[in-house]
Amino acid sequence: MRIFLTGATGYIGSALARRLRAGGHEVVALTRDAAKMTRLRERGLHPVVGDLSQPDSWRREAEGCEALIHLGFEFGKRAAEIDRGAVEGMLRSAKSAGAPRLFIYTSGVWVLGDSRDRPLDEEAPLAPPEIVGWRPAIEKTVLAAAGDGLSAAVVRPGCVYGGRGGLYGMMFQSLLTDRKIRLVKNGSNCWASVYLDDLVELYRLVLERRPQRSIYHATNGAAETVRKVAEAFVEAAGGGEVLDWPIEEARRALGPMVDALTLDQRVSSEKAKWELGWQPKMAPAAKCAEALLAQWEAEVSLPSVS
Repeated sequence: MRIFLTGATGYIGSALARRLRAGGHEVVALTRDAAKMTRLRERGLHPVVGDLSQPDSWRREAEGCEALIHLGFEFGKRAAEIDRGAVEGMLRSAKSAGAPRLFIYTSGVWVLGDSRDRPLDEEAPLAPPEIVGWRPAIEKTVLAAAGDGLSAAVVRPGCVYGGRGGLYGMMFQSLLTDRKIRLVKNGSNCWASVYLDDLVELYRLVLERRPQRSIYHATNGAAETVRKVAEAFVEAAGGGEVLDWPIEEARRALGPMVDALTLDQRVSSEKAKWELGWQPKMAPAAKCAEALLAQWEAEVSLPSVS
């Protein structure tokens, strides 16, 4: 299958690209940095130089692909505008091909808001914090586009662990650099999370099963507090401190991101299990802290897909 992939040089996208190539797929990787083309080719990908905010720069390549996976993300004040424009551009490309196509949009469990001690499934009402407040409308746009040969899916990953990226990678960075991890609200809340390798397997299954119109959560189902994970990381690293970061101080440094970091979430991924046969294999982050530290120190992401 020929697959158009945005975010192919990012944390999740690079792992997914490796998995897709290992499965024999041809991956058309969007990058806005021409200097990365050689590295992408060395990884067996077909690089296309373009910008998410300029669909005309990649539209033709997208039209020639059987599946389109949107993992790219632009930070900043124009994040919502750019994401919507990119999604609409990819949907137009998929529709104009005149042949069966699959579009997968990457959202996230933060759109659910607090879970209030009950696991939230894909039918739960949404209460997103400001930083992702625009995503539910884009999810609706994606799902509404399904039909006339186009299948559409939304994947909502939890906080991803494994390798050097994501919030958990930042914990290790702080711990190994400064010997401390600072937690907003003392880390008493739970992050719904998922291991990187398990997440990319879910994308593979969505590609394989091609649901007509669906949303899937990607979490390991654990209910670990952020403090429990941080303390396990400290133990694995041979020492350090877990410090409370007063919320107003954190807000001055991080802005609206704080409202996402303090969400208390328990998220169900049973739908992905019974519809797609997805089975997360890695233990929750606190239980595999030593293995995660070894990955971080070795600058590898996933031994199974390297």
